[in-house]
Amino acid sequence: MLRNTSTSHPSVILSHAGVQYSYHVAFTLQEAGFLKGFWTTLYDFNHQNGTSWIRGLNRRHYEGLRKELVHSYPWPEVFQKAFISLLGRNYFTTNRLLQWRNRWFDSHVANQLDRDSFDCFMGYAGSCLTSVKRTKKLGRWAIVDQHDVHPAIAERLLKEEVELNPDFAPLISYWPPDRGYLERLGEELELADQILVLSSFSLNSHRQGGIPREKLVCIPLGVDIPASPLNRKREKKPFRILFVGTISQRKGIKYLLEAVKQLRLPESELVLVGQIDGDPTPLNPYKDFFRQVGFLSREAMREYWESSHVLVLPSIYDSLGLVILEAMAHGVPVIVSENTIGSEAVREGSDGFVVPIRDVEALKDRILRLYENRWLCDEMGQNARERAREFTWVKYRERLTIFLETLDFLKMVRS
Repeated sequence: MLRNTSTSHPSVILSHAGVQYSYHVAFTLQEAGFLKGFWTTLYDFNHQNGTSWIRGLNRRHYEGLRKELVHSYPWPEVFQKAFISLLGRNYFTTNRLLQWRNRWFDSHVANQLDRDSFDCFMGYAGSCLTSVKRTKKLGRWAIVDQHDVHPAIAERLLKEEVELNPDFAPLISYWPPDRGYLERLGEELELADQILVLSSFSLNSHRQGGIPREKLVCIPLGVDIPASPLNRKREKKPFRILFVGTISQRKGIKYLLEAVKQLRLPESELVLVGQIDGDPTPLNPYKDFFRQVGFLSREAMREYWESSHVLVLPSIYDSLGLVILEAMAHGVPVIVSENTIGSEAVREGSDGFVVPIRDVEALKDRILRLYENRWLCDEMGQNARERAREFTWVKYRERLTIFLETLDFLKMVRS
């Protein structure tokens, strides 16, 4: 039985071993009066010197989040980033080393739970098993924030992809999957009282994976809408097709490259913004059909949002595909696979197009339609920008707060 508290709001301890959207979760909990403590790795880090990976950590800050509620345990991530800097991105650094980091961090947080009073623990999937076990032992409520699709569905899709396109298997750096990680994740999902997922596609994958519907809560992430429309440069050549994200076969990169190669549209270009996941050798046959740009800051991305005619994300699976919402917020129409948030966020033919996975012909058709009708890019882009207002961070915080307010554990605590 959960303990009663003397405060009007139950207390929540949040644990997240990385960045992604955890700061928005922490801020939401703080504003709602729920946040007891936020455990993370590096936070409020400021170091302008050193290697690029050290400078890249300077973004670890969220304006308005009270520092006394943030507890930083940096060492697991420091060691992981150092190894990646030395060895590059490969199966060991992106899979085994990541799980080692998460287990180290999780063990540290779990030890803190015995020393603190709280009503609910919320942990990031894949890095909270020990903490969830400790929470359940203490008789408290456990929520797992699941950022991915169900592991069994993800494994099936990747296995199919490796068999269908063995030449692009090197662009899946975390294949074969880490069995230890999958077992830990499965146990987290089984023990959790509630599981947060990011899209209907992710929710359905968990139902297919055997998770009871009543444990699943879908709360899509959000984006920031630019205060004013961008200074469009679409009228200038070339016709720019944009891909943003990890350059991986999980993102369906071969299908996009093949579509562009077969179309061979005059005065057009495909720009890939992101890091290559694994061995880049499979990209060599397509080197004349794309231009790669590495990681870009938010400010640097503005140039690409302004000048791109369409974003294409043909993912084999993405629990959300946040870049879809980002493109829409910047007035860029999208072509995305059905295995993303596209089916619920994109209004077909109005904001963009949703296509089946692995469908080169569908990608070619939608790209060509926009290429031959440039006015559609502007019309769909305007529609997409308005649609994105339903998926802002303000909306995310509203949905998360409503979920927390209506949870059974709150009723039990307040009784």
